Amino acid sequence: MNNDIDADENPSEFLEIIELDSGEVALFRTGEDGPEGDPLALVRFSAETRDFLAQLAPHAEYELARTMFEAAMAQVNAWQEDADDLRPLGQNAMLLH
Repeated sequence: MNNDIDADENPSEFLEIIELDSGEVALFRTGEDGPEGDPLALVRFSAETRDFLAQLAPHAEYELARTMFEAAMAQVNAWQEDADDLRPLGQNAMLLH
């Protein structure tokens, strides 16, 4: 299972969430040929948590990891906006996609 997330206003740059064979859910930068490089982040649930989530809803483990990635990206964006407000004009902010 995978899901593309628009990383920013540039439609050619995306992040993709993929459930790996190991059971981990990974966030990758993706290009025209699919996922690129190492995962940007991984979520791994214990066997106990996986069993619990499986009883709640189909794909609950994946959906929970997706929600965690989205919350993390929203927080990073908020930190960037705060930093941009404090940064003098002409200095570039580090951008996390």
